[in-house]
Amino acid sequence: MSEPEPSLIQQRIALQRSRGWAVYGTVGPLVGLGFAVALVFVGNLPWLFAVAGLVFIASAVVSAFRLRDARRDIREFEERYGADAGERN
Repeated sequence: MSEPEPSLIQQRIALQRSRGWAVYGTVGPLVGLGFAVALVFVGNLPWLFAVAGLVFIASAVVSAFRLRDARRDIREFEERYGADAGERN
C-alpha cells in the first residue's frame, strides 16, 4: 500500500521550510565571515581565521544554490497549482 500524496498545504510548508533553511544557511555564514575577517586583523592566529573565512564562504555559496533551487521549486509549485495553492488563511 502506497502512502497518500501530501496535501497542498503540507507541500507548501515543506517548500517554505527548505527556502527558510537556505536563507538561514546563506546569511549565517556571511555573519561568520564578517567576524572571521575582523579577527584576521586583530587576532593572534590570522591564518586560522582566514581558513575559517574560506569555510564560511563555501558554506554561503552552497546555501545560495540551495536557495535558488528552493525558489525554483516554489515557482514550479505555484505554476502547477496556482499562486494561492496551499496558503493558510
